[in-house]
Amino acid sequence: MPFSLHSHSGQFCRHAKGSLDDIALSAIDKQFSLFGFSEHAPRYRRQDLYPEESDMNPQDTSTVFSEYVIEAHKLKNVYKTQIELLVGLETDYITDIDLDNTRLLIHNYSDSDNPIEYLVGSVHHVLETPIDFDSETFYKALQKAGSRQALYVEYYTRLLHLVKTLEPEVIGHIDLIRLYEPHINLCEYEEAWKLIDAIVKHAAQYGGLIEINAAAIRKGWPTPYPASDILYLVKTHGARLTLSDDTHTPENVGLNYWRVFEYLKSHDIRDLYYLQRCEKSAPGAMSCGRTVVKKYDGVWSKDNFWKTCNPSWR
Repeated sequence: MPFSLHSHSGQFCRHAKGSLDDIALSAIDKQFSLFGFSEHAPRYRRQDLYPEESDMNPQDTSTVFSEYVIEAHKLKNVYKTQIELLVGLETDYITDIDLDNTRLLIHNYSDSDNPIEYLVGSVHHVLETPIDFDSETFYKALQKAGSRQALYVEYYTRLLHLVKTLEPEVIGHIDLIRLYEPHINLCEYEEAWKLIDAIVKHAAQYGGLIEINAAAIRKGWPTPYPASDILYLVKTHGARLTLSDDTHTPENVGLNYWRVFEYLKSHDIRDLYYLQRCEKSAPGAMSCGRTVVKKYDGVWSKDNFWKTCNPSWR
């Protein structure tokens, strides 16, 4: 304790800053015991590249990803006496090409000396339009959908399909769809709410971790993702929660964890879970076959980390 299973670096993600080494050193400095690297999976169509990648082509993103995996495993060995580092990826679901190639990517690395150890399953697009790039693009997606109900149904239909297809170790920022409208109460949208319920139930069934993602706070939310309505569902269905900072700079590591602490305590969250590396396909291994889920041993809120978790990290 503490830990984070979702992160990005400027070395391998153009909308982030700092090297992967910088991220690892920041986690060590802030006394993290476990930290997961999860750079973005490659994109497979030119139209799915972000504006900052306008000089790239899809093959370039595959090359960058390969370089990332090598560097991440190198750092894993360099810092093995100071911190446990896990090497994962964050996938998207824009079209079925993404899911098919994510499965192939994990398979291709499975017998490598540098395996993909876990998967963060996320959706960042609706109707092939980014919903978290900026507010203007989000409202373009809303206009394409025709209504908020249709937008939410499309988002959660895709996330449910991703979760059932890949059964990711971690489900990323489950209510990212309301990033620019945090006041929205999703349970007022019945069709979408049924899909959210199905996602949480399936996560509980296969043991996937739903992240409490602190990045929402640095983006202006009063709480991390997910907000209280979905957190209630998580508790109701007995799904497992984990922590992430979704860092995009070394300074983001652990950012607002002190507020995450207050949020979880206010909702009487008693158990937190994390991933631990295992031998390939060991008993209990998750989707990628390289990690098992572990429950924090003891009372998580009494961990010594919370005594030194520094609000100046804001």
